[in-house]
Parts: sequence; structure tokens; C-alpha cells
Amino acid sequence: MSANTAFLIDPTGKAPELMDEAVYRILLSYLNLPDGCPACDAVEWLLRRASETPDMNTKEVLRESLSHYANSFNDGLTAGILANVRTGKSEDLTKIETEILENTLVAIRAGGWFPRWVGIQLDQIVHNKNAAERFPTPLQIAGSLNWGWLEEYEEEMEQAREIARMRPDLLLASSRVASGSQAPSSGIRQTAMKRPAKAPKPRKKAVRAS
Repeated sequence: MSANTAFLIDPTGKAPELMDEAVYRILLSYLNLPDGCPACDAVEWLLRRASETPDMNTKEVLRESLSHYANSFNDGLTAGILANVRTGKSEDLTKIETEILENTLVAIRAGGWFPRWVGIQLDQIVHNKNAAERFPTPLQIAGSLNWGWLEEYEEEMEQAREIARMRPDLLLASSRVASGSQAPSSGIRQTAMKRPAKAPKPRKKAVRAS
């Protein structure tokens, strides 16, 4: 008994292709989508992109999909998307919002006291029931830098100073990398490349005629 359950017939007269049950169900699900619905358009676009670039991985598929969504359905106003995989909530982001959130993410992942302080401030602003405290003044933000944050910062700075005192070579190496200069491979080679100065030749005495 054959495992093929359906045929795919080309309207231009090409030879029909046999389909197994799995392929038949996939095509049937797609055909049941109403014409013009967003899901149908997304499937058509993704199939076209997959045929052009069949070796895309999952991240590339997601990036291409987000780019297609931002440029095709939002008149180019959306520069990014903030999505939560647990709740399914998503927000369209403007160019300015995307840049701010990207920079914030870099600062958060750098560690230290600052990410925790930012998290506390944002949590109070978002979840505070008192409307007057949801928009803190600069003075209130400055007052939120308590002694605990300042002491932790001073401890981190003192540790950095101690490392610089104990290993100044690491600091010099990082400064060379930042400036793009390269240190010589060895002092011996550098000395050998310098030619010693030649000693002046003694002058001949002039002979006077008698």
C-alpha cells in the first residue's frame, strides 16, 4: 500500500507530484486560511524568503520576519519590537525608544550597582499607586542614591585602583590596544635595530715644506 495520499497538480500542465499525509495536512491548513489574512501573507512571504535563502537559521528567520513586519505594515515607523515570550505581550518601538533600550541593555549587562538601582527606580515608577510619585523629580532621583550605593561604588573604585597599583602592565596594555599602537616584541630587537654612531676619523696632520 502506498503512503502517498494526495497529488499536487500544476495548472500549467507539469507532471503531478505525489504527497504524503504530512505534506498534505500542511498544505490543507494553509489553503484553509482566508485570502488576505495576515497569517496567509506571512506564510507566503516566509516561503518566498526561504526559497531565496534556504540556509537561514532561527535567529535569521526571526530577524527577517521582524524587518518585514516593521517595513511592510507600519509605514516604516517601527524600528524595533519588545516582546515577552511568557505573556505574549509585544510593543512596537520607535527609533529613539529602540536606541535608548539598546543602550540600557548594554549598561544592565555590564553589572555593578547601576543595573539594580535602575531596576528599583523603574519598578517604583511603573507600579507606584501614588500618581505624584510616579514621575519623580531630579531631586528625588538624586536622593535615591543612598549611602549603600555610594559605598559600593567606592569599594569597586578602590578595587580597580588596587589592581592598577599591583598590575600597571595591564593598564598600559589596554591603553595601547585602545590607541591602536603595538608594543615592540622585545627590547633586544629594538636595541639591535639601532645602529651605533660611528666614531669620527682622525684628521691627518698637514706636512709643511721646509
